[in-house]
Amino acid sequence: MKTVEFVFSDNKIQVFLSILAYCEKHKEDFNFYINDKNTVFLNRVKEIFPEIKFSRKKVKSHKIIIEINHKEPKTKIGHQTQKLFFPRLINNYIKKNKLNKIVFIGLITRQRLIYILKCAWKIDKKDFFGLLQLFFGKKEFIGRTFDIKNSKRGRKVDSKYWDESYYNILSTYRYCLCPPGDFKWTYRYYESILLGLTPIVLDPSCSSHTFGALHIMDFNLNKEIFVKDKLKKELFF
Repeated sequence: MKTVEFVFSDNKIQVFLSILAYCEKHKEDFNFYINDKNTVFLNRVKEIFPEIKFSRKKVKSHKIIIEINHKEPKTKIGHQTQKLFFPRLINNYIKKNKLNKIVFIGLITRQRLIYILKCAWKIDKKDFFGLLQLFFGKKEFIGRTFDIKNSKRGRKVDSKYWDESYYNILSTYRYCLCPPGDFKWTYRYYESILLGLTPIVLDPSCSSHTFGALHIMDFNLNKEIFVKDKLKKELFF
């Protein structure tokens, strides 16, 4: 099986997402070489997709060059060019004054609704009973602690890469509920950090706590365990 080695000039999140997407797409086709520069990224990919084959042994490898261009904005992975996730322009939508509530905007599947209800039960039982309406087809819930809106825009290619109306709404909140996506990771977590929100998760053992997520039970304590601006600088730009 051919071995692939990633070559890139910085270690920001856009590069990580490019590596993650490439590994996910080609996990049956290649081994992926872990070197000193990409070890953090590929170890994280290994956590998400443990079935992917990795190698630390130096062998002849096929180099995949990753280039990030915020001006276009585009990302190039080998010979493939895609729209860039999280370009610097997203900074234009950050708002200083924020609602002290938890927001979720996205496709509400049965699994996600159960996740939302579990969170609500832990911190606001009044909202919990109101959220039960979503089981019966209601598209939106505005509560005391939670604002939840069912939306399919994130499933469309154009709005998945760039959605001004979504950024405008999201950035008015202080907290964003981040249930798992189709996989163990979700773009919502990164969008939250970029727009100045604190991601909220249910699982106390979730590894995203290391990168700034807040457990749902810490919400009422108004406990924030990282400096967003510093994290954003380190991860994104």
